[in-house]
Amino acid sequence: MQSEAQGVFKYVILTPEIVLDMSVAALAGDRTAMAYRQAIESFLDCICTVRPTRQCLLCDGEFSSAALPGAFVALSAHREEAPQHIVMSALCDGCAVGADLNGRIMRKYRESMCPDLRVLYSVHPVHPVLQ
Repeated sequence: MQSEAQGVFKYVILTPEIVLDMSVAALAGDRTAMAYRQAIESFLDCICTVRPTRQCLLCDGEFSSAALPGAFVALSAHREEAPQHIVMSALCDGCAVGADLNGRIMRKYRESMCPDLRVLYSVHPVHPVLQ
């Protein structure tokens, strides 16, 4: 993913409404929507089959087939065409809402992956299916 991104990444917050719209677009052949949908399906499959369970990106909340994510966070290379690699994380219901969600996600990425991470411009809100 690093070579694909060449240091420039984007992340999108995928709410249930966006996931639904994205699924429709994927069925219509949108390659970007198909890539995100496949990453979400893989994540959900892991929730039901892999132990230890997946955790919320922002807290220690765990997911299961009885406690599904409230939203997803997809990190990929910032490029025009459909991403080839996506790092999919999820947010519990409590973390998916509230003030400064983008700021909380950026702080987490700085803590866990890249201390000098900075925003070049904000891409939110992105929707109609993740342009």
